[in-house]
Amino acid sequence: MVTLIVQGANDPCAIHAEVMLLAAPGSDARPVRLDTLATHWPPKGLMLEARACRRGSSLALAVLRVLADSFVGWALLASGRSAGGFHPARYRREIVSNTDFCKHDDTLCFVIDCPGEAIGPIRDYIERCAAERPLRYGIHISDTALMTCLVTSASQSLHVHFVDGGGGGYTTAAAQMKAMSLGHPP
Repeated sequence: MVTLIVQGANDPCAIHAEVMLLAAPGSDARPVRLDTLATHWPPKGLMLEARACRRGSSLALAVLRVLADSFVGWALLASGRSAGGFHPARYRREIVSNTDFCKHDDTLCFVIDCPGEAIGPIRDYIERCAAERPLRYGIHISDTALMTCLVTSASQSLHVHFVDGGGGGYTTAAAQMKAMSLGHPP
């Protein structure tokens, strides 16, 4: 997974397009695809989720509630069976389309999945761009990605997912970019 932040580019869309080509020529570099989605139980963020949905009740009850809810979701996704308006195949497709992994504005921020041999050419390209124009960047490489989900209603298609590179992703890339602004190379 490559997490990249670029600030000060004249044409951030052109940089994004070139990095995507370098990352996966002829294929898909999005970090979330149907072929990469996997369901696990119990959830890795069990305690975080329990604390977030506790609503004044005991932590033990919140943990049990999260375990039960996540087990039902995991079982439905694993079996592919629909229940109560929830359709696992549709939900999986929506996860792919509802995942935010790229932001374009004054600062280009994105996470992509690419083979290891593409990382060198991506770094070289970004360094050439930085040498040609006054831009700053930060890059972080990891073997994993982290997805944070906000699910209001899975059965009514009300869910959005945010992706970050594992092991520090955007935080590490931002620290590199800040170091670059202080005159230290990433």
